[in-house]
Amino acid sequence: MSRSSLPCPKCKKLLHDQNEPAKTALAFEDCFRRCDDCRVGFSNALRHPTVIWKNVSDNLPAEAQTAACETLARSINTANLGNKRVRFGYNSSEDAVTWVVFYWLGRQKAAVQASIWRKVLGEWAASAPTVLLWGAPVPPSPEGWALRDRLIEECDSIGEKPQSRTEPDVVLSFASGGVAIIEVKPGAPNDVKKDTEKNRAKFDKYVENTGAFRPEGDVRDTLLYELSRNWRFAWALGETHPALVNLGQASVFRGAKAALLDRFEAALDQPMGSDFHRLEWPKFLDIIEQAAGGIPGWLSSWLASRKPPLQTSTPPRKVNDHSPTPN
Repeated sequence: MSRSSLPCPKCKKLLHDQNEPAKTALAFEDCFRRCDDCRVGFSNALRHPTVIWKNVSDNLPAEAQTAACETLARSINTANLGNKRVRFGYNSSEDAVTWVVFYWLGRQKAAVQASIWRKVLGEWAASAPTVLLWGAPVPPSPEGWALRDRLIEECDSIGEKPQSRTEPDVVLSFASGGVAIIEVKPGAPNDVKKDTEKNRAKFDKYVENTGAFRPEGDVRDTLLYELSRNWRFAWALGETHPALVNLGQASVFRGAKAALLDRFEAALDQPMGSDFHRLEWPKFLDIIEQAAGGIPGWLSSWLASRKPPLQTSTPPRKVNDHSPTPN
């Protein structure tokens, strides 16, 4: 079966299938439907192909290209950096969404940021936070570098390999001393490992020798590896209040997946009460829109072009972006 012809996302020229044998497109050069002039192509899937840009910055809106690749290069997990950079050019990229949303949020007034995080996390988070993306400070600051050092020290103290450290999508450190880690899932479900002895053993360094988990429950039984690791680091970094936010599509929090998250939450030692937050994308964007007085047209349009689209629960109020110019 041949792949349907599709218009170039940039110049709109019709791109035809090269009728090559089946091959997974991991990079632009692998795409059978590509525009060499615009350096963009479509994956080789028969249905719902992914858009893949050769220059990964072209996958970002012009308003959010500054420092993107430099920040990505500062990730504390260097073993995965090559693959991470290639996938940054996909319109399905989790990292691209993470960068654009949190880069823009970080450029808003402190009062706007405080309003957003108060509504997501509670009164203890009512300040503009110091932010790490993948362990890199955004923007670079003495407080950001110090937080990065603390994260690296914690990774090393539990025996992680220097080239394969845990790199939380987002770390937020607040004036109160509390720390929140956000697991960003624009479209994919939570990472659930297969139930094997080897996979269960991967949890050991994160669940042992810490008070982050309740002794009467074994978080290994949930097989939610990423969330478990993130909670371990939030607990270690949050001097007064650790928190973990699972940011995803509504489907992540429904049915059997919700029941699994219930079991995960029951295994956490939550000293301040509701420290594990399930946050759907439309609600998060609604909170942002309300606090900021609207969402810039370039941002709402770009989010709507993602795979899958990310939108507020109602049509967004588009506003001019009056963000301060970054240093």
